[in-house]
Amino acid sequence: MKFPKIYNALVALGIILTVFFSIVNLTIGLIFLFCFGFTLLVLRQYIYLYRAYNWGINKDWSHFLVEEIEIHVAEDPENDQKRNKTDSKSETCILKGKIYKSKKNENYRRPFVIMSHGLGEYMETLDPWAMSIALHGYNVLLYNLRGHGKKINRSQGDSHNLVKNFYDVSAIVELIKKREDAAADRIAFIGLSLGSIIALTTAYDNKEIKTIIALNSIHEFLEIVNQDYSIFDHQWVRRTIVKLIGDYDINENQNKLMSPKYHLKKDVENHKRLYMLTCKDDFLPFEDFIKNVELSGIDETNYFVLEKGGHYHYGQKQLVLIKMIEWLDSSL
Repeated sequence: MKFPKIYNALVALGIILTVFFSIVNLTIGLIFLFCFGFTLLVLRQYIYLYRAYNWGINKDWSHFLVEEIEIHVAEDPENDQKRNKTDSKSETCILKGKIYKSKKNENYRRPFVIMSHGLGEYMETLDPWAMSIALHGYNVLLYNLRGHGKKINRSQGDSHNLVKNFYDVSAIVELIKKREDAAADRIAFIGLSLGSIIALTTAYDNKEIKTIIALNSIHEFLEIVNQDYSIFDHQWVRRTIVKLIGDYDINENQNKLMSPKYHLKKDVENHKRLYMLTCKDDFLPFEDFIKNVELSGIDETNYFVLEKGGHYHYGQKQLVLIKMIEWLDSSL
């Protein structure tokens, strides 16, 4: 990926200043090199993320109907399940979401596609994909994970508590089933990053979801979280940031809930229900993708591997969109 000229200029300036400070005092030079180098690494990641999210297009909403929605989910689903608490007085948490549909299809029952974003992100980052899928004839439901979202439509809940997000799939499905514009037997779930882990766990277990697309997932949650990475790894900064913004103090039962390893199984239905996509240069281990493929028993018609593009498919988003729509058309 090419970086802006100003970034390259900063690198050159940093080298010059490092040499200068080292001549004056070697210790000062080394301290400056460390601080400036770390700053450049963080800046590099922000540039990468900005370019990954920015498709360089203007959103034209004239072809769409956009509906703001609220999804009521259990505030403490884990303890509610333990107490078998299902009464209407249970405390709830409100997730903010949107539904996109083409104006051409406003009076018809259409298949629904649920889209789930990644950790630290928000639903609008998926807009370009969602808009294209909606124009293709599907109703698309986007939602903010707990504690995520822009200020005006942030979902309630704690963004650091990742476990609770895995219980919310069934509530979203029930909301869709009650809608008059939904073909309730034709529901898909697309997840990216943390959303893809949800896709391959609780969404996979929900048989009312007809098809699933998982983009850049993992195999076992705690195995990834507990890995140590070298500071010389070019993905070290982003992995460190991910470790800082999530609460990973989870027990074994929670780890099983959040790990595709304990949900995927060889099932003949997978061949028409499950599609996986990943990038070899992702900051998640490519071996995890291989393990998920082998565990689910799918073949090359059910997955797609990109050599480059990284975790956010930089420069590959149009290709990813084509593969997603192809799969939706064939399986939904």
